Amino acid sequence: MFGNLFAARKKVSPLLPAAKGGQIHGHLFENPKVGIPRNIYWAINVELEPFSFEGEEQDCFIGIEWLLLPIRSWTELDGVTLASLSEPDLMEASVYLLGQHWPANIDQLEFTRIGTSPEFRVRLKGSVSIDEPGIPSLLNIDIDTGAAFTGVIAIPENLALKASDEAGVVAGTSKFVSTKDLGNPVWEDFRFVLPPALDPGQAG
Repeated sequence: MFGNLFAARKKVSPLLPAAKGGQIHGHLFENPKVGIPRNIYWAINVELEPFSFEGEEQDCFIGIEWLLLPIRSWTELDGVTLASLSEPDLMEASVYLLGQHWPANIDQLEFTRIGTSPEFRVRLKGSVSIDEPGIPSLLNIDIDTGAAFTGVIAIPENLALKASDEAGVVAGTSKFVSTKDLGNPVWEDFRFVLPPALDPGQAG
């Protein structure tokens, strides 16, 4: 049962399972119909260790999206905290647990770049309320893990661009972040991905 995973504690809420690692990406996005201007919105997903609940293995992860940051390169994610956000109220965080997304409160967020690589150390603290029988109603988030920056994504149909318009995606991205720190766009199913340059600052 879930209670075996989250050992009973008298004065503190149980913690979520340990982190396995994460990914950070930027998303070139706009939706004028609902008042979302075109920009790069940053996000992080942290995968947590699976656990057994009522005889079934359950996946679990934390997602934090809509991070609007005053940066011109993914390398400037180094040192980002909640205080760095241009519009803190845009941020949305949730914990995926038992097939549902539960809104989460994030009290601490910190990215620290590891050397000159696209890898970051990520610290997260907060809490999530769960309304599910057999599960503690309040779970603390206390994460210290690694996360890789995987690139900037752009979905053409969200940007009024043709799927073949690679140049349009690069031009649109360059208005918000430097493409010198990104590789050439790679088409993946329904979207372009501009991966981190192998040698940031030297790519074309």
